[in-house]
Amino acid sequence: MKLVYAELLKIRTAPWTTLILVFALLAIVGLGAAGTSNDANSGFVISPESDIINIAGIATIFTLILGILAVTWDYRHGTITQTFLVSPRRERVIVAKLVTALVLAALLTGLALALALGIAEVWLGDGFQLTRDNWNHAGRILVATLLWAVLGLGLGATLQTQVGALISAIVWFLVVEFVLVGLGSKIWDLDQYLPGEALREFASSGDQGRLGRTTAGLLAAAYAFGFAALGTLFALRRDVN
Repeated sequence: MKLVYAELLKIRTAPWTTLILVFALLAIVGLGAAGTSNDANSGFVISPESDIINIAGIATIFTLILGILAVTWDYRHGTITQTFLVSPRRERVIVAKLVTALVLAALLTGLALALALGIAEVWLGDGFQLTRDNWNHAGRILVATLLWAVLGLGLGATLQTQVGALISAIVWFLVVEFVLVGLGSKIWDLDQYLPGEALREFASSGDQGRLGRTTAGLLAAAYAFGFAALGTLFALRRDVN
């Protein structure tokens, strides 16, 4: 618990970064929820519930960034050596950073969902009715954002450079996967096995995709915790002096 508290304290020492992430997410979610609610009120959207919840799903990008930042702040500010000297069991430090990332990701996603659902409820009133499937969808988005945070932490711990990890994540998920999805759909449907695609299918609404939500969720978890394990291994073996 002391290590987790220390990691949370580090977040407090970089308040602007955290606040920018929070306010950027809430601004995007708020505008998106308001726009969708207005369209539903005008009759352009028949069943806005899934769309509103999907808007909160933008939190996945922010929790990925949060996971990267949680583990690379020490490397970025040159305090990783002192951190490992205070706690020589490096795996405990990584676990503390993981717990911190999960807690913050859950809070961030909770805020996004609460804001989106709150705006829709106020705007649409009785025209906004959440079903059991909608709540299950919201739950999957929450789990997906936690997995994105774990994936980000693993990537950051593996590369051990904040800028490099952020650029790698952006390039992979926004460029490389986009290209591979186009190619993979023509080659044995390999695109469905990519980490980003597995996470998106798991958190999606409506009918299940080709892989199935359970399989997609298990594959996404394997990617996330596989990267976390790899990052822990690199932290244990790499010289940080």
